[in-house]
Amino acid sequence: VVREDDPGNNVPDTIFSKIGLQLHRRDTHPIGILKNAIFDYFDSNYPSRFVKFDDLCPIVSVKQ
Repeated sequence: VVREDDPGNNVPDTIFSKIGLQLHRRDTHPIGILKNAIFDYFDSNYPSRFVKFDDLCPIVSVKQ
């Protein structure tokens, strides 16, 4: 649950509006380009040593 008015929340509304758009999965979006560059780096330099995840919940608590 996203609580935009929670005092512990420091995420601006412009970021909240992007939740669910999956920008990191768009190959032509800057965030997707960066993610792919990072994945490619680790795949090339450390093959089979890291597991990649790109489907985690974007909302975390301060305890995570």
